[in-house]
Amino acid sequence: MQWDIMTFKTSFWDVLRQIMGSGDRMFQSVYERYGLTGVQLRLLMDIGHAREGVLSVGALSESTCMAGANVSAMCKKMERAGWVTRTRDTQDERVVNISLTDHATDVLGQINDEMCRRFDPVGAQMSEQDMEDIVRGLNRLNEMVKLMSQQFTYTKQK
Repeated sequence: MQWDIMTFKTSFWDVLRQIMGSGDRMFQSVYERYGLTGVQLRLLMDIGHAREGVLSVGALSESTCMAGANVSAMCKKMERAGWVTRTRDTQDERVVNISLTDHATDVLGQINDEMCRRFDPVGAQMSEQDMEDIVRGLNRLNEMVKLMSQQFTYTKQK
């Protein structure tokens, strides 16, 4: 098959939509059990993976590709619900740092355990080479999308 840009673009969007839809369906039944939305789970996961378990609103905004004001509002709501704590940075009071509560850490552990139970039987059916190929392909795709994003950002600024 001859790959032209339109064929690639169509395939790219079709596969991406399918992956995102399947992933959403897979996670949704788990996070809804805890009264979370997909965006809230993503924020909690990013905070949980941060060095020392703390991210500023700005860093969280960057890692999730969300507007800072939206992240800030979401974190306020999540603080009221007992998922996160918000504290002013001691060196720069303009910076608000977000960390997980013990409850959030426990729930993320439970969600991780559930996702492992769902993934392990499927992963066990795949060879190590298949898994490496998938990760390598995803990394290549990520590199390509980053390059496209940089090109768009550069073109937009001209």
